[in-house]
Amino acid sequence: MEIASDVGVKAPDTVRKDAKNVVHPVGNGSVLKQITFLYDLPVSALRERFLALFPDSNAPSSKEFLVRRIAHKLQEDAFGGLSAPAREKLKTLQTNLDPLKDLGQKSSGGKATGHIPLPGTVITKTYKGKTIEVRVLEKGFEYDGKPYRSLSRVAREVSGVHQSGFVFFGL
Repeated sequence: MEIASDVGVKAPDTVRKDAKNVVHPVGNGSVLKQITFLYDLPVSALRERFLALFPDSNAPSSKEFLVRRIAHKLQEDAFGGLSAPAREKLKTLQTNLDPLKDLGQKSSGGKATGHIPLPGTVITKTYKGKTIEVRVLEKGFEYDGKPYRSLSRVAREVSGVHQSGFVFFGL
């Protein structure tokens, strides 16, 4: 495993030997064997391993979550984590694409946008016995496969009468 040592990645058989409660009891198992072994452990043992890996965290009680976090850490230790540029790019994307950061703030037109549901939300309403489904897009709405700029336009399309889309859909 000469290449791995050149880039600072540990070989799977040397992963976390210093943390005796983290590695599979057999010791030299592959990362896959270690992860598979996690599923056989009781929650109490998983919590101990979690606390050994993440001492500043509170161990959750969900077995599935514990297994996933421990498995992720084992793989990260064995194969390396994200590079510094990748971590920086991820942080930038999280900041720029956070759908909650502008929620409740006023838009440039002075209208409050806090009551617009998050993109991807499907708004449903039963109107005259027919179920109406409107999907919220990044900019606008989609109804019956067609894009609309506002909920009021969707409400007019459905009812035939000009009215507030927010009132019509009960938002």
